[in-house]
Amino acid sequence: MKKQILCFAAFILMQNIQAQTKSTSTKAATAPKAATTVQAQSAKNTADAAIKNGKDSASYALGFRIAQSLTGQGLQKINLAVFNKGLLAGFEGKSINNTKPAWTRKPAELNEEDYKNFYKELYPFSEDPLFHIHLNVDYPFNLTGILYFPKLKKNIEVQKNKINLYCNQVFVTDSVEGIVPEFLMLMHGVIDSPDIPLNVSRSYLQSDSNVKKISAHITKKVADRLEELFKESRSDFESKWDDIGVFIKYGMMTEAKFNDRAQKFCLMKNTEGKFFTLEEYKNHVAPAQTDKDGKLVYIYASSAEEQHSFIEAAKVRGYDVLVFEGPLDSHFMNNMEMKLENTSFVRVDSDTAEIGRAHV
Repeated sequence: MKKQILCFAAFILMQNIQAQTKSTSTKAATAPKAATTVQAQSAKNTADAAIKNGKDSASYALGFRIAQSLTGQGLQKINLAVFNKGLLAGFEGKSINNTKPAWTRKPAELNEEDYKNFYKELYPFSEDPLFHIHLNVDYPFNLTGILYFPKLKKNIEVQKNKINLYCNQVFVTDSVEGIVPEFLMLMHGVIDSPDIPLNVSRSYLQSDSNVKKISAHITKKVADRLEELFKESRSDFESKWDDIGVFIKYGMMTEAKFNDRAQKFCLMKNTEGKFFTLEEYKNHVAPAQTDKDGKLVYIYASSAEEQHSFIEAAKVRGYDVLVFEGPLDSHFMNNMEMKLENTSFVRVDSDTAEIGRAHV
C-alpha cells in the first residue's frame, strides 16, 4: 500500500511539474529531449538497483525515475528540494544536470576520488571498480570518456551493456556493440564522440573508418593500461586476477592484436596459488611434463576442491596443476591449444600416465 501511495503521489507531482514546464519559454518547451546528462541517465540504474536490493526507501528509487522523466523537458537545472515531504528523501538541493561531467575534464584535473565518485554517479549500488582508463583524443578523431574495470560476477552476461555512448554530452545509447570491441563490452563507463555515425546499421558501423580507428584505439589503451599495471606492481595485478583475468582471456580469444599484447601479462595460477606468465609456465613445467611425442602437457583442475585427490596424486608424480575454474576457461584452453605450438591441456582426473614417459 505504501508503494502504491508513493507511486500515485509521484504521478500527481509529475503532472504538476510538467504543466509548469510547458508554461516556460518556447525555447525551453522545444528543447531536444535527447539532452540527457549523466546523472539523469543513471536514474534507471539507481531505481532498479534500489528495488532489486530491497531498499526501504522506495522514494529514493522514485526520485531518480522522476528526475529521468524530467530530463529533456527544457529544464537546465532542477532543485530537488521542491520534492520534499519525504517523497524524495536524500535528494534535496541536488542538481540533475552536470555541465562539467568528469569525462570532459583533463586527467590532470582529477584524482582517484573523483573517478570513484563519477563511477558511483553512474552505478550507485555497485562495488568500487578495480581501476579506470581515461580516454582523451582530438586527432585523427574526437574521443573522450572514462572506462572502468568492474568487479565481475560469475554470470558475465549480466555485466554487459553498461557503457553509455554520448555525442557532445548528449546521451545516445547504452548499446555500443559494433563500436567497442566485444571483450570490452564487460567494462563500464562513458564514451563521447561526435565522429561516430548515429542511427545506422551495425554492419555500417563496423565498416566506418572512424569507428574502426576508435575501436582500435580503445583496445590499445586497455592493453597499455594492463601492461603498465603489471609492470608497476605485479603483486597487486595478481591480487586482481580473478576479475581482470576474464577481460584478458576474452580479449585474447576475440581480438588478434590484443592477444599479441596480452602474451606479456596473461597469467595462469596453479594449485599452490602461484602465478606464471605463459612463457614462465612453459619453462617451469617443460622438464617434467613433455610427453614422448615432444608435446608439452598442461594439467589443470576445473574444481580444486572436488578434484583434490587427483591433484595430490599428480603432485606425487612431480606434476604441476593449474586451476581453471572461471566461466570462460574451457573456451580459453581450447583457444590456447590452437595458438600454442605443441601444447595440450589435460584435466587432472583424466589419464595422464603418458606424461613424462619419455623421461623415465
